[in-house]
Parts: sequence; C-alpha cells; structure tokens
Amino acid sequence: MPPPSPHHLEIATFNPHSALTAINHGAHRIELCAGPYSCGGLTPPISDLMLLHSLLSTPLPAPQPTPPIFVMIRPRPNDFSVPYTDPELEAMIHSIHELKAAGAQGFAFGILRPVASLTASLSGPAPPPERGCEASDVGMEIDVPRTRQLVQAASPLPCTFHRAFDQCFSSSSDPNGSLPGLRKAVNDVVATGCRAVLTSGGMGGVSALGNVGRLAEIARLAEGKVEIIVGGGVRSGNLGGLVEGLRGESGGEGGMVGRVGWWHSSARIEGDERGGVDAKEVERMVGILESNLGKL
Repeated sequence: MPPPSPHHLEIATFNPHSALTAINHGAHRIELCAGPYSCGGLTPPISDLMLLHSLLSTPLPAPQPTPPIFVMIRPRPNDFSVPYTDPELEAMIHSIHELKAAGAQGFAFGILRPVASLTASLSGPAPPPERGCEASDVGMEIDVPRTRQLVQAASPLPCTFHRAFDQCFSSSSDPNGSLPGLRKAVNDVVATGCRAVLTSGGMGGVSALGNVGRLAEIARLAEGKVEIIVGGGVRSGNLGGLVEGLRGESGGEGGMVGRVGWWHSSARIEGDERGGVDAKEVERMVGILESNLGKL
C-alpha cells in the first residue's frame, strides 16, 4: 500500500450535481450515495453514476485530473444492529457488479453481526429492531466472511469499510473502546480485504474531534495495513483542530496525523436534507489541508 497523503479530502454526495460541485471546487475523491441525507447514504441508482460521468465529460473549470468516484453500497437505512439478510447480501453483490460495469472506481460498505452470532439463519426479510434497541445497546462485530464476499465482487477495485466500524467498539459491552475491542475491529477490517476504514473513533453522536485519542490509537493499530479515513462531523471549523489534535497525540512529530490517508465530509449546505454541497466549504477544507501539508 502506498504511503497515505494526509491532504486528501473525500466528499460524500447525495446526487450527481452535488458531486460535480464538490469536484469543481477541489474534492480529491467522491463518495456517491443516494439520499436523503438523514438516511446516512444508500446505494444510488446506476443512472446517478451514469449521469455523473456524463457531467464530467465536460472539461473541468481548471486543468486537473478527474477524482475517483467511489459508490456507497447500502440497501436500506439502519443502525447496523439488524444484520443484512441473505437476499440483501445478494442484492448488494448485484449492485456492485452493475455499478462496477458502469464505471465506479471503488466502493464503500460494511456488514456487522451480533457478537458470536455465527450460525443464525438470515434467509428471510430483515426483522425490525427491538423496541428501545439503539446502536449502542447491541454488541456487534464485523462480519468478515460476508464483507469479504463484497470485496471479492468489487475486485480489483478498492473498498472502504464505512462507519459501521465504529459500532464494533461503541456498544454497551465495550463503551470506552477498550484496546482489545479496537484491535479486533482493526484486524477484522484487514481480514475483509478492505483497503481503508472510515471512522470517527466512536458512535453516540460524538464527532471525530471528540475522539482524537481513539483515532490516534486506531491509526497505531492499523500499522499501515489499512488506510484511515477520518469522518464524522468534519467541517472547516474543526478540521484544523483535528490535524493539531492528532499531531499532539504523536508528541508533535506528526506521526499519527501522517497515518491518516483521507478526511471525509459531506460539506453539506446547512439544513439541506437533499445533501447539497457547499462549494465554499469544500474550498475552505482543501485550503486548511494544503496549508497544513508541510506540517503533516
């Protein structure tokens, strides 16, 4: 794996026109999702990817390479405590094949299972969550075999394990993200074949900025075997603090922040449920990362 470049910015977008806005204002990679924003990103229709490629056939405003387009594979909104059924898994694989043929350059996905749940039958429809059952109430772990099936379907394209990762060490059974829980989660991502993991360092509504210490620990545990993408409430107002915080975790030498390959944000226009991208916000974040490049 090549050494990470910490100045790279990935923008999650919820329609092709927002993706184009992000690209035109400096995004280094796009994560294309279907909306609405409140669902957290779902598998987009193939027509969205085809439209984006059509929009990109027009030369960009300034000479620059077209950023890679990664696509979210997530068939329904959930908090990941309800495992995907076998039919849903087949639908995810089918979507990967279709989107791959349509020009996707990478994928983001992730599958969890209840801890130690290895043999339960998941052949029927997805059951509803139990009353009062939130993400933090259920002990979850990465479903390595089933996630590996998605990675194999996507091969040779790179895959990111999305923020479902954070639920593996943010449950009531491991509320503080203990070192063994973090180590297992990181090792499981490596075992799936995913090349990167998107993380805020924890769930429960805490942004990445509130989890700097845990993000640094995840970066240490990854040891370069998987790239770290920091996301979760990342905006221009806290991006500089994240960079400084990770630098502080490494004693000011930049070692931890240097292990972070990408920074992830929606750069969403405030209050826009359709997930419209704020062009100026993208520019501000690119500027912050570029100004810190010499220090990383």
